[in-house]
Amino acid sequence: MKKFFVLSVFFFSALFVQAQYPVVGDWSDLLWEGGTDNFHYNVAFHPNSKYVAGNAYGVGIEILSVEDGKRVKAYSGDRPYFLKNGKQLAYQRGSWGSYNVIVQDFETDSIIFSKLLEGYNGVSFAISPEEEIIAVGSAKGVHLYFIKTGELLRSKSIEEQFYAANFVDVLSMLYLPDGKQIFLQAVALYGNPRLGFGYVYKYFIWDLETDSLIPSGWLFPVSITPDGTRMVYRGGGQGRIATVIDLRTNEEVGYVATPPPPYDTLINLYRLNDLSISPDGRYVLYTIEEYPERYFPYYIGIWDIEMNRLVYIGPRTLAGYSCAFSPNGKYFAIAYSIFLFDFEKIKRKIEMASDVYEPKAKDALFVYYNPAQVDYIWIEYPDDAEVPTILTIYNMYGEMVIRKECDQDALRHKAYAIPLRELASGIYFVTINSGGKLTTQKFVVTK
Repeated sequence: MKKFFVLSVFFFSALFVQAQYPVVGDWSDLLWEGGTDNFHYNVAFHPNSKYVAGNAYGVGIEILSVEDGKRVKAYSGDRPYFLKNGKQLAYQRGSWGSYNVIVQDFETDSIIFSKLLEGYNGVSFAISPEEEIIAVGSAKGVHLYFIKTGELLRSKSIEEQFYAANFVDVLSMLYLPDGKQIFLQAVALYGNPRLGFGYVYKYFIWDLETDSLIPSGWLFPVSITPDGTRMVYRGGGQGRIATVIDLRTNEEVGYVATPPPPYDTLINLYRLNDLSISPDGRYVLYTIEEYPERYFPYYIGIWDIEMNRLVYIGPRTLAGYSCAFSPNGKYFAIAYSIFLFDFEKIKRKIEMASDVYEPKAKDALFVYYNPAQVDYIWIEYPDDAEVPTILTIYNMYGEMVIRKECDQDALRHKAYAIPLRELASGIYFVTINSGGKLTTQKFVVTK
């Protein structure tokens, strides 16, 4: 476990007078870094929020104390999941071709349930809301077992959903809170060594009452609030990376917008790696990676559903692959090694920013720094319709230094990226002409 000390040092190449959102995180938001230095693929909290688990590549599952980050237990396996009763831990263990799904007593380490099944990409599992049944996804489909007895209740084949595939695997599963449906992701491999191989992914909801597989527009990863009222899932439409729905009505209540790319680059794509919804259903924590930059391309973001905007960006040096909020809402964890963040402190920073500026103002023009792209400043402007928009920047002498006709991508995101190399230190005024409507904002660049 490693402790950190905060130094009052400026790391950024520019500061702006309108920098209220998103809040830029720093190392003072971090409580500790724990676990091995090996890359962690998953992170999960115990229901009492006193322990956090992660599985490290080549190491296995590590259980760390939230209080100090010290390891309290370790297991050979991956995909750790604490049951809501707090007494049991589920995970998988194995290698290519066959995997064990295990449920064991977290206090005594005695095995309660164990099944060895065929799987090419691991074996997925999901626990029913009453925690009496475990659904296990394998190369043959989905199987439901009683946890206590190991008795097979029923199975559902997935193979007929993929015609003439080399093999089919169930990669991910989730019981919906009503216990009557299971959301799942399946993948099929097609091809041969001569022509090459390719994967096809499909998403279904298995209705347990009608025994039917219903194609779904939801995508993994997904996250559900502890009370089962809200769910966030990947995708949902153009211009967003995730969508939030009310599970009681199945109506959309918000979404997470796609980060706008720098518009003077040809390739800048994002992939959502993981997400988690806060226990109160207000915030969505996510990790993304950027192409074509790979292998340390991770970013942390927090989206406020009520304010409908990105409110926090974590330090990139502390970003990782997987993420999770603690059930008590006080912390969140990021898995690279395992980083534990003080979410209560971060929320205070967000609230302080909202006390100074009204976040929902539709007629405001914002100029801010985005640490995810350190060579750019961002100008976010009001525009309810896709009308011709011209962005002009003047220096303090009234001389025009930049003029941009915003393209369709900029119009869709209502934001524009300006390379810092185009601006020297000084005072500037940006003017947005959107269909004849003028909006002006002053900002300062200090290099």
